[in-house]
Amino acid sequence: SCDHRQTLLFSATWPDCMQKMAADFLKDPLQLQVGKTDKLRATSGIAQEVSFCDEKGVTKMSELLKILKSRSYDLTLIFVAKKETCHQLSHELRGSVPGR
Repeated sequence: SCDHRQTLLFSATWPDCMQKMAADFLKDPLQLQVGKTDKLRATSGIAQEVSFCDEKGVTKMSELLKILKSRSYDLTLIFVAKKETCHQLSHELRGSVPGR
């Protein structure tokens, strides 16, 4: 039943719009923060990269593969908007990046 449902919300940052959404959807939320509590800054051990894919013929996947192949990260966290995109990305990345 709905009384026993558990909803989890994860966010790399905690801007006002995310806080409002959490207040609207979550009952008695528990907030866990890792590192500094600055809303818009990652923990010092985390490297954030932003890549724009607006060049003609450049796809998000080709840009992502280029980034992953050019660096030696132990762990990589990629955010996507939909579960379906997550499954598709996982399938496409398998075997495409050496050592992963």
